Amino acid sequence: MIIVLMGAPGSGKGTVSSFLSNKHNFIHISTGDLIRNEIKNGGDFARKINEITLEGKLVPDEIINEILKKNILERIKENKNIVLDGYPRNAEQAKFLESIANVDYVININVDLDIITKRIVGRRTCSKCNKIYNIYFNKPKNDNICDNDGTILSQRVDDNEETIKNRISVYKKNAIDLEKYYKEKGIFYEIDGNCGSEQVENKIEDTLNIK
Repeated sequence: MIIVLMGAPGSGKGTVSSFLSNKHNFIHISTGDLIRNEIKNGGDFARKINEITLEGKLVPDEIINEILKKNILERIKENKNIVLDGYPRNAEQAKFLESIANVDYVININVDLDIITKRIVGRRTCSKCNKIYNIYFNKPKNDNICDNDGTILSQRVDDNEETIKNRISVYKKNAIDLEKYYKEKGIFYEIDGNCGSEQVENKIEDTLNIK
């Protein structure tokens, strides 16, 4: 089974992907993670990707496609269930994906803009244990200090309101054709992501008919 998760940045795609991975043994493929790994490991596209993401822009399709193709084909060969987070982001990418894999479900997570902004701007991460906090929804016991190991929490350089607004604007423009593409195929589903994570997870399970 291959699932595509849609939703604006901060809509909770990563959280849902982790839930599917941990409870239902899906392999989570996130283009965001793939891009950050490319930068970290100094891959062929590292410098160019870094410049683009710092400006709040999206990485070009030809780069994304090449990075993702290798990863998803490896998982398909292993006969794994896959959840795609952040890809495809437009109809052209959807067509490319269709050329290498069969998508079973496309789930769009709808979240209000003000909630998305707080989720992203308020996000803080521990560099040691990777635990994620939020200054609005999930504060650490002591300001900016990880509860687990006392490490000072950090904020991603692109987690600011200006960059978020730009990313969401670009996402919405691309999502129009992508939604249309998958609706025509009859595999497009929408859920309300404004509620708590447990409710969202239950809706996902109901949609996929898994428990």
